[in-house]
Amino acid sequence: MIHFFAQSASFLISFPLFSTSTLAMDQPSLQLQQLHDEVKASKKSKVSYNATGLAARLNSCLAGLDFTASEGSHPQILMSALVAKELLSSIKPGKPDSGTPESEALVAVEAFLVKVAAHIDDKWVFQQSPINVAPPAGTPNAAFGMNPNAIEDPKLRQQYIATIAAEHAKSLKNRQQALLRRARSDILSIASGMAATSHHPGWSHADLLAHFAKDNASRAILSEHLQKAKH
Repeated sequence: MIHFFAQSASFLISFPLFSTSTLAMDQPSLQLQQLHDEVKASKKSKVSYNATGLAARLNSCLAGLDFTASEGSHPQILMSALVAKELLSSIKPGKPDSGTPESEALVAVEAFLVKVAAHIDDKWVFQQSPINVAPPAGTPNAAFGMNPNAIEDPKLRQQYIATIAAEHAKSLKNRQQALLRRARSDILSIASGMAATSHHPGWSHADLLAHFAKDNASRAILSEHLQKAKH
């Protein structure tokens, strides 16, 4: 049994429109919300929480989570990142022994990071997407954000519908990629704080990179965090 110390959900602040309070929750997100609430309640009551149970439940959720650029992915990314951060913050200085709750937490966090990395598009660049889409040129009584059904010409109507869909897909991609990148950075920032120093035992830089940075982008981010931690 170990205590959890909640980390602030800093990446939620950067995306206030998509906080867990404003996003529609699907079943996986509700399960993750329950896990997070249990940890928060445990911290508030100062009662130890068995990390093995939480890690196992996060692992069982991960396979079914949707991290794609879709409507339902955003709450799932947010909530799983919150739980992963709680798990990582539960690991005490030094590498955990095999079979301990902390080692189970480590496995779950590593699995989360692998899933995040698999859905990050390294070539993605933010694309501005208008809230109200302009109808095609030549549309009678055209107005930004008008109902497609108000366009009588079927060719113009279909063109407008296609444009709306393309802009919506662009917006979803923006949200997905921004959330995944912030979640990864937050986790790796916490991991960098686990490095050994002259004041307390901890992980070597090589061990941290091996466990938490299994791709080039993550290695670069974690190395940067480790460098900052030195100063």
